[in-house]
Amino acid sequence: MTQYMPLFRACTTLRKLTQLHGHLLVSGLHLHPQASTKLIESYSHRGFLHSSLHLFRSFPNPDPFMWGVLIKCFLRNRHFRHVISLYHQMLHHLIPMTRFVFPSVLRACSGCGELILGRKVHGRIVKCGYDEDCVVETALVGLYGELGRLEDARKVFDEMFVRDAVSWSSVILSCVENGEVSEGLEMFRGMVVEGVVPDSVTMLGVAEACGKLGWWRGGKAVHGYVVRRDFREDESLDSSLISMYGKCGDLQSPERIFRSNVGCRGTACWTAMISCYNQGGCYAEALDVFGGMQECGVEPNSVTFMCVLMSCVGLGLLREGKSVHGFVIRKGVDPDLDFVGSALLELYAEIGGVSYCLNILDMIGGRNVVPWNTIISVYCQKGLLREALLLFVRMQAQGLMPDSFSMSSALAACGKMGLLELGHQIHGHIVKRGYLDEFVLNSLIDMYSKCGFVDSAYVIFDMMKHPGIITWNSMISGFSRSGNSVMAIRLFDQIYLNRLEIDEVTILSVIQACSELGYLEKGKWVHHKLITSGMRKDLFIDTALTDMYAKCGDLQSAQGVFDTMIERSVVSWSVMIAAYGMHGKIHAAISLFTQMLETGIEPNEVTFMNILSACSHAGAVEEGRLYFRSMRDFGIEPNAEHFACIVDLLSRAGDLNGAYDIIKSIPVSVDASIWGALLNGCRIHQRMDMIKSIEKDLLDITTDDTGYYTLFSNLYAEGGNWEEFGNVRLMMEGIGLRKVPGYSVIEIDKHVYRFGAGDTPLPQMKKIYRYLNSCRKHEVEPNSAVLSWFTEAKVQSSQNEKCSITVSLDQLKDADILPLKDVLMSSDSSHVHAVDLFLEFHSDLGTESVVDLMNGINAKLRVVDLQDLSLGKELLRDLCRASLACQVFNLRSIHIQKLDMVGSFLRLHTLNLDFCTSLGSLRRDCFSCMPNLTRLSICETRISNLLTTTGALSRLPCLLELRFQSCLCCKGPGSCPGLEGQQKLQTESQETLVSAGNKASRNASNTLKNFVTHHPSPICFEKHYREYIISSLPGLEVLDNFPIRTTERELAKMKSAKYFEYLPYKRLHKESVVSVLNKREMGTSGIHFQKPFKPKQLYPHRNGQNFFLRSLCAAKLGSSTWPLLHPLCNFNHTCKAENKKLRPRQFEYHPSNPSLMVFGTLDGEVVVTNHENGKIVGYIPCIGAMSSILGLCWLNKSPSKLVAGSDNGSLKLLDLNNMSPEVADSCCSSSGATFEDFEQLTSLHVNSTDDQLLASGYSKGVALYDVGSGRRLQLFSNLHREPINVAKFAHHSPYLFATSSFDHDVKMWDLRQSIRKPCYTASSARGNVMACFSPDDHYLLVSAVDNEVKQLLVADGRLHTSFEIASTGSPHNYTRSYYMNGRDYIISGSCDEDVVRICCAQTGKRLRDVYLEVNSYMRFVIVISKARMLTIASLQDESGSSIFVQSLRGDPFRHFNMSVLATATRPSSKWEIIKVNLLASSDYAEEHCYGQCLQPSCCLGG
Repeated sequence: MTQYMPLFRACTTLRKLTQLHGHLLVSGLHLHPQASTKLIESYSHRGFLHSSLHLFRSFPNPDPFMWGVLIKCFLRNRHFRHVISLYHQMLHHLIPMTRFVFPSVLRACSGCGELILGRKVHGRIVKCGYDEDCVVETALVGLYGELGRLEDARKVFDEMFVRDAVSWSSVILSCVENGEVSEGLEMFRGMVVEGVVPDSVTMLGVAEACGKLGWWRGGKAVHGYVVRRDFREDESLDSSLISMYGKCGDLQSPERIFRSNVGCRGTACWTAMISCYNQGGCYAEALDVFGGMQECGVEPNSVTFMCVLMSCVGLGLLREGKSVHGFVIRKGVDPDLDFVGSALLELYAEIGGVSYCLNILDMIGGRNVVPWNTIISVYCQKGLLREALLLFVRMQAQGLMPDSFSMSSALAACGKMGLLELGHQIHGHIVKRGYLDEFVLNSLIDMYSKCGFVDSAYVIFDMMKHPGIITWNSMISGFSRSGNSVMAIRLFDQIYLNRLEIDEVTILSVIQACSELGYLEKGKWVHHKLITSGMRKDLFIDTALTDMYAKCGDLQSAQGVFDTMIERSVVSWSVMIAAYGMHGKIHAAISLFTQMLETGIEPNEVTFMNILSACSHAGAVEEGRLYFRSMRDFGIEPNAEHFACIVDLLSRAGDLNGAYDIIKSIPVSVDASIWGALLNGCRIHQRMDMIKSIEKDLLDITTDDTGYYTLFSNLYAEGGNWEEFGNVRLMMEGIGLRKVPGYSVIEIDKHVYRFGAGDTPLPQMKKIYRYLNSCRKHEVEPNSAVLSWFTEAKVQSSQNEKCSITVSLDQLKDADILPLKDVLMSSDSSHVHAVDLFLEFHSDLGTESVVDLMNGINAKLRVVDLQDLSLGKELLRDLCRASLACQVFNLRSIHIQKLDMVGSFLRLHTLNLDFCTSLGSLRRDCFSCMPNLTRLSICETRISNLLTTTGALSRLPCLLELRFQSCLCCKGPGSCPGLEGQQKLQTESQETLVSAGNKASRNASNTLKNFVTHHPSPICFEKHYREYIISSLPGLEVLDNFPIRTTERELAKMKSAKYFEYLPYKRLHKESVVSVLNKREMGTSGIHFQKPFKPKQLYPHRNGQNFFLRSLCAAKLGSSTWPLLHPLCNFNHTCKAENKKLRPRQFEYHPSNPSLMVFGTLDGEVVVTNHENGKIVGYIPCIGAMSSILGLCWLNKSPSKLVAGSDNGSLKLLDLNNMSPEVADSCCSSSGATFEDFEQLTSLHVNSTDDQLLASGYSKGVALYDVGSGRRLQLFSNLHREPINVAKFAHHSPYLFATSSFDHDVKMWDLRQSIRKPCYTASSARGNVMACFSPDDHYLLVSAVDNEVKQLLVADGRLHTSFEIASTGSPHNYTRSYYMNGRDYIISGSCDEDVVRICCAQTGKRLRDVYLEVNSYMRFVIVISKARMLTIASLQDESGSSIFVQSLRGDPFRHFNMSVLATATRPSSKWEIIKVNLLASSDYAEEHCYGQCLQPSCCLGG
């Protein structure tokens, strides 16, 4: 059959295909499966699907491949139901399924909307084992995405092993089409990160996403990528780009794309351009494009006609719209009007007539609710509310069930007409049908609000879990419309605090609420936020702002907003005229009215209403008459409000007869407002005679305006006619009216308070009166902020009237402290239950005033919240040392490096240290003063050490809630409320602990996956951080706002036992650590694994004891929370009756004697000491002038000699044998050479053969000396652009040396070559401080400013390891690093930090940090001699002093031992060399007495 395959491709017509088919029949080859399959496919491609089906049915026993081809043929022709039927037939006949069938069946399920069937097919896929096939999985992603199940689509996608461009494109399109546009773009970013090259389909989805977001810049980037990848031949992509630019409001870019594709414009491209113009409001240009489309002979489709009809609607072209309708009929494009019908309905409803709409509706209305929804919505928009509701009823009568859109339109009509009963019925239908989506609920809220039942609207609003901004706007508008402006503003504050997106409608609603309430400060704040947020102001917002400022009494601001308006409508002019009128500026109002007429804007009813009201307020009778008479000149008939204004104007002026004449001339019935205006005039001018003459007319009026009846009754009361007064009041009661009590509104300190007639006195008033009396006593002006605090005090109990007071320190002055303290400490202030103290911004209070206030109210303190350091460090230190009775202590954003709370905080249960970015460690006893602490928050600090942190936290017996990072929706350390509804993790009883842990791990990971955290401290990035914290703190219930389940706690114990090694005295089972390591290395560990554990391959070097001792040291490295720190003795010696103290500046270990160490001092002394017993072996008072020792280097071949150099340039060769063992003033002689001075010395180093010395300095040069003679051999100048900090010889090569400089460069030099050019240059991001070779000369360790540490290959300078140590941001944080344990580890410290970091030299992983804390070593005793013992003097004599690292060295003889030169800054500068034993714990220091002498290490143990 292979020879026939080209013939099938050559059959381009049906005739040729039938001839080939006949030949196959004659030859008998039609029974061949391949031939029949190819015929089925060929007939389908020609559009003869029935022939394909006939061939298939006539073939005996078709194979699975033929079934798959037929299914694909039906799918290609969009016969989805036939595809599903064929699939069921395959199942019925037990035809084996192939992986080629499932994608087609899944596509058919999505085309039919059969989600349940799709899930069944998914199950069949898993059963057949095709769930790991890339094509099938991509089809599953498409199925779930098209049917709106985005979570399922993501789940399938996340479990795919192979994700190509097709699968990525499918999930991106699914996100975009389901409204998760941002997530779609995030998926695209992930695709690019994984290195998958996007194709044209991918760019279709990305372009659509950019269009939906209106992200023009992103769209331009997509367009550029399309051009670079040469995707421009794809018409669909061009159409997508045009649509994207149109949605972004850019019309020029689509025009360029459209013009550049003259030769390949298809229907889609023309249609996209028409739609783009429609979106931009350029309807005429859209029709021009349609005309060009006809000229080019491109056939339009139904979508094209829909867009053209929208253009006709936009231009109001009914005739052209009818022409398009006729064109659709002639072309037969959409005979059933499935697509064009809705557009035709909108056309005729907008600019045609009801009869046309009904005719179209009769044609297409029986199939679905879409055309009904269209015409009902248009009727509602045009104000034909009754007709809209009649259509809604008629639709249901025809058997069509309304959807959410129909319900929303009907509810909108009910709200506008006030038909509450019908709205109730629709509400019941919505509940019954389950249409409780946000769109319908918003309509319900709007309907109830407009009908006056705002409480019912709020009930619906309150039941919504995550209301959108439209819902918030509807509720705010409802409260504002009903007169509850306070609640409207409160809702707006909730929107702002929750950081929801605020749009123009939100701003407009809250401005109107401020206007109704007269809340000027809030209105100004909203105006300020409107400006600073960059939100686009429009005509409506400007008009509302003008009205708000005018009604709040700020006429100047109202005028300012009005003057800055770019365009002004008649509403804007009317509002400003009303503003002048209510402020009595009649001339300004008249002038503005004249200006409005001059600009060509004609006044409307409201404008005349405002100008007449202005005349009435000012008593301008003649002007009022003039404007009233001129209304008809503008075609405006006066209504009741206009008559009421002119009657009020004349009545107030005393022209009661003229006012009565106007009333008699009114052609319609006169309402109560007009008679009320005349009555008020009669009351003012005491015209009781006129009242009697119109008494019959007055009594015939029926109204629900209580003001009218009140005015009427008061007139009788003033005239002494109490009988008629009582009759009028009885008339009010008879119709169910009661007099509304008057009230006043006052604004105090940005808060609005309402005081009404008959209100009971506030319980807080007693405190206010007491405060005012105290201010008078102390001759202090009362503080309005204090008055507002007492007014806002929350009443806790109606019986005992206990309340809490909130005091804000940033609103107080020093003079306010005494009166405030008098009130809160008075004998009758027992009703003050608690005082909350806050500091949010800058405060002018002095430290003494704050301390005095807090001491006075300490017994009632509940919350102390300090967020600013403006009060000074002294106050913070005083508070930490005080005994505060507060329950909550917030120290957010405070600049503290160590937590030093030594006072008494017995009632404290919550401590917040969030954003204390300088806090780097927790001392061992830092929480000892707060034994009842239950909640602790330490987010976004510099805390990073798991061991020391858990050691400090373990001393809190009541700690329940802890967080180092916060949930996105949580403010405190408690459990996240969003997790309360999630299912708890469970384990099965028959499973082992390990399998249960694995199951819990999977469930926990799925739960934590959607748990978004932010503001993490560095400790959160440590491996197994959560498990270690949980296992170390067994009483903890909540960690990082995530509750700790029982199964998670068991899993944490398992992981802790698996990944963290403990010393024998801390292990659960008493056993030898060496035994444990032996089992681990040999593969016989008792730890259970989920999979069978395979023993490791045995290597020869693993059989020795040294190997296990090395592993033992590695295990112990992380075992001690606080390693043993002890300083060298302070060497206090008497010299000429004066106490002399040595101040180390530089030190070095002896290369061959493990007991000796040399250090130089700040005073130029050189001291050789036995650092094991503290004895001085040799002492040189100074090597020249009094200056610091900056360089020390032992000679390898002559171990008793060393070279010392000071910063004044003095260089000397010293001999230990000639040094004095006592501290003396006189200079002792020493054999050896005195070298030529080298000015501004920074470092010195001797090569491996002890014959040459290298010295570097600030002069940017290096000098080479002969060690034997002291003669300078060479001076290498200008090796760097900046001063050289260090020059180091290699350990094994006498010619190779490296230099590091502040010019960011490290250079390698070879004395055997020309020094003019280095062997290579390696650069750092910052200035280099130090460089040193590894003991085997394989690596070069480079340290730059602010913790930039890296390891280079000595051979060529390439980067080997980068140690990611967090920077502090300080340009003076000089970092120094050195090797420890050979070249296994590096130790690093900086002069601005009190921590030494230990990292693995091969992987770069930071293993642990060692903090130099006073309490870690100040209590130990050092043996100086058998006769006496000296207590170590502390480097820190007072709280708050700091220790910093100046230099450090790893002990060459003792593994995991090092020495650190540290300095203390307070109370005076002190220098000390501290020895660190990482293998010993300070908790068990008695086992590691300082007097013990460690022998030189001959193995890898410590």
